[in-house]
Amino acid sequence: MTVCEPLRGLIPNSTVRPASLDDVPAITALMQQVAIDMIGEPDATPSEVRDDLIMPRFEMSTDTALVIADEKAVVYAQAHDEHDERAFVDVFIDPTLDDELFAKVADGAVAGALARVREAMTIRGGKNSMVGTGLYQGERRMVAAYQRAGLMRSHVYWRMSKALSTDVEIDVCMPVGVTIRSVDPDDQEVMIAALSLENETFREHHGHVDKNITDFADSWRNTSRYDRGAWWFAYLDGELVGLCLGDEGKVEKNAGYVCTLGVVKKARGRGVAKALLLTSFSEYQRRGRSAVELGVDSANETGATRLYESVGMSTKIVIDSMEMPISV
Repeated sequence: MTVCEPLRGLIPNSTVRPASLDDVPAITALMQQVAIDMIGEPDATPSEVRDDLIMPRFEMSTDTALVIADEKAVVYAQAHDEHDERAFVDVFIDPTLDDELFAKVADGAVAGALARVREAMTIRGGKNSMVGTGLYQGERRMVAAYQRAGLMRSHVYWRMSKALSTDVEIDVCMPVGVTIRSVDPDDQEVMIAALSLENETFREHHGHVDKNITDFADSWRNTSRYDRGAWWFAYLDGELVGLCLGDEGKVEKNAGYVCTLGVVKKARGRGVAKALLLTSFSEYQRRGRSAVELGVDSANETGATRLYESVGMSTKIVIDSMEMPISV
């Protein structure tokens, strides 16, 4: 079973096949078309699309479907049995399709992606999982398709951004007892420590699943977004208590991206996260980036949204998360 099967024949004069790395420009163009229709500007970058296609536990030949019509991508769908406890599906459809055809294509793409998730779970011997997706707020036609398949809205995420200027120096004020150090993720001990910190600091967050060191390291080192110069550890009175991991996923937009920011519970409220965040701002400013972005659960219980607003970040994009339990 592949994601492709339910899509065959739905769009006249089209071809349906799995995606490959050669399709990154076409997939990016389709994703940007969807973004422009919904939020008024492009969003996805080629680096992000490429990295999605080489994720651990992801096989392009079975986990993707690309529909080409009139020499352009009009549908892209993927299914990712990401972890033993969670899977992810994603569908992008040319927004110019009329409502009737859009609904047929959306239903076929979602059905194919969910069927592939179930097949992947069966192969690895899994019984139950949670499958989720994310959409720009306002994608009513895709929301309806996911609802018909059984997914329901669960969380709201914010993509936050801050403009950077070389005219204003960023003051990284270190709280008493706090030290920030740049670390090299090529060092395996650093990678192991980062995984341990991420698992500890994000365990209470929606959708988190503890990773193993192989998948964690591969999800960084084998990607084009990997940035050895944007990893920092925070120490409080000499003890490792926090991390900030940046990446190059938004470099084509001349923006920096904070992928991970976490502080252990006992060190929260001491200014550690703010010092880490401002350190990343300073580095991206030094590089000449025009902005820095990050994503956050709007209902984050650690106070992260308040922190981001306090340093001048504002919500740029709203993402609705939908999910449902799935079993085989």
